[in-house]
Amino acid sequence: MDKKEKKQLEVQIKQILYFVENKTEQGKMIAILEEYNNKIPDGGLKDKIQKWIGKTKKDYFDKADFLVGDIFDGNLGVNEKKIIKEMIGKIRPIIEQAEKSLWEKFINLFNWS
Repeated sequence: MDKKEKKQLEVQIKQILYFVENKTEQGKMIAILEEYNNKIPDGGLKDKIQKWIGKTKKDYFDKADFLVGDIFDGNLGVNEKKIIKEMIGKIRPIIEQAEKSLWEKFINLFNWS
């Protein structure tokens, strides 16, 4: 995976995560991202610094951006790609529910009867 493909995938995942508006679902999403971020270690000092920086992120969107960026930071070998594929499978139901809620909001917004 070249740098452009990796960055495109990172941005696409971040955009998808913005569909999640429910606070409970956001908490689940952050827990999943943290779990999979821990499965792709960067190295001792870098991980410690990033863990500290991650704790400064209070908002869901900031946390999601930071964690996804950290997951895609560095080289993505075969094992890392498998981990990311597994993560995507785990976040998919939350994303699908959020997308469904978004479409329901749009329909209700324009339901003038």
